[in-house]
Amino acid sequence: MVRTVTTKTKISKKASEPEQEVESEPEQVSDTENVEADSGSESENEDSQENAIDSLLNGIIEMCNMQQKITQRILTDVKKTQKEIARERKEHEKDIKKSKGRKKREGGGAPQKPSVVKTADFRKFIESNWNKLNDKDGNPILTELTHADDGSLTISRQKAQHLVSAYVKAQNLQKDTSDKRIITLDKTLQKLFKDYDQSKNEKKDDDGNVTQKAGFYFTSIMEAIKPHFAD
Repeated sequence: MVRTVTTKTKISKKASEPEQEVESEPEQVSDTENVEADSGSESENEDSQENAIDSLLNGIIEMCNMQQKITQRILTDVKKTQKEIARERKEHEKDIKKSKGRKKREGGGAPQKPSVVKTADFRKFIESNWNKLNDKDGNPILTELTHADDGSLTISRQKAQHLVSAYVKAQNLQKDTSDKRIITLDKTLQKLFKDYDQSKNEKKDDDGNVTQKAGFYFTSIMEAIKPHFAD
């Protein structure tokens, strides 16, 4: 922008001549410096605003990234907890099935009525071991012997099975390292269970491959002691 300024200049002549006012030519004055100063100020303001916006956006991005990391960590922990719960639930279901199977093999969860032991060999086995054998928790399987009115020894089949199982473990008769379910009968058990057919426990798949070999298993005990009871 150019501004026109008119100035008046006094011109001196001879002393005898009166002074005359002469109008000089208009001067051209430039405001470039002021314009540049204003422009610089505006530019600085714009830069400051842009920097503030950039800082704000960067802050938002940083917060979003942090939130994403927190969410990812929470999600990882939740998935880990979910897997642990699923594994514990599965193990619990297995325990329930095992418990049901064990109760079924032992005649249910209710206490069984004592039965009369009719064979001398099994009576001798019980009388010789009842006060020596404990269950898996270390508690005595029997605290006393019971007898019928005629003096016959009585015991529930469940307790008798437990006595045989405890005897096997006490005598270390799980000698088959390939399958700890198999019991290696010693002379005492061979005499008690001589009529039990071990070959029927052998199992094969559709191709004829043996999946379970013949032998006397812990699951065989309940069936094997039946002949020793009167009923």
